[in-house]
Amino acid sequence: MDRTLIPREEELVVIREEAMEFAGIGLYRLLLDGTVVFMNHQTLRVLDLQDQYPDPTALAGRNVSELFEYLEEPGSFRAAVLKTGSVRNREYHLRTLSGHLKWILHTSYLVTDTATGEQAIQAIAMDVTEQRVTRDALRRSEDKTRAILRAMPDLMFRLA
Repeated sequence: MDRTLIPREEELVVIREEAMEFAGIGLYRLLLDGTVVFMNHQTLRVLDLQDQYPDPTALAGRNVSELFEYLEEPGSFRAAVLKTGSVRNREYHLRTLSGHLKWILHTSYLVTDTATGEQAIQAIAMDVTEQRVTRDALRRSEDKTRAILRAMPDLMFRLA
């Protein structure tokens, strides 16, 4: 294999960041108490924070609970990660600081900092609002069609 085609380590970092942005995946790390250690730019877009915080490093040290409001009891995903080591594909309904309603899909897992030995939560997040709205509209439409068909007194069929 031609060695010039194999990306160097610093190129791999850029490729990973570009791929996550392209896929709409936010990446962040929290201390166990919810303190933000790291967020990438895509996380700002997922959580609708890009206008208030154009630089994700400005969020380091802030508590994640200050960045949005849960609209329903989410259960503590941090407690779930501590108990099981990971939480996969859990949807949360939230209101952003800008007032927008969003559905966010999280996958989180426990990591240990190799330098300090401190545990943290590594998480990825995707905005699934559009998919959730579409799925809910489809469900309502199916329920309505079912109710109409149940209310019909006679058998109905279609000839092609």
